[in-house]
Amino acid sequence: MPPEHVPPLGQCRIWYAELPPEWQPPAMPCARAHELAQKHGGRVVKAISPRSLRDGRTLGVDYGPSDFPSIPPEQLPPPGYCRPWYERIPPERQPAPMTCERAEQLVKKNGGRVVYMPGPEIK
Repeated sequence: MPPEHVPPLGQCRIWYAELPPEWQPPAMPCARAHELAQKHGGRVVKAISPRSLRDGRTLGVDYGPSDFPSIPPEQLPPPGYCRPWYERIPPERQPAPMTCERAEQLVKKNGGRVVYMPGPEIK
């Protein structure tokens, strides 16, 4: 992985192969990263040593593909937020990112799916 995106020692990061580096979730506690990746896919990466921050070599556990392959990266919600997503609506007309509770309510009422971008906290 790009060395500048290796998480600090003692933290982990979920990495999605289908997303450019600038759209990846932030570093977070490793227990949270594994919990979220089990639900939402991705690869949990962790620095092996201080050298990882220079050469990009990390340990990783792959939890499978993400649940947002058809969504343009710039349309993903910010880390810790959700967004209702409707397959037949163009990306620029999708509802704005919001709290996950609100997104789940809208999807329950109107159909669609909830897209979540992992973050250190859920909002």
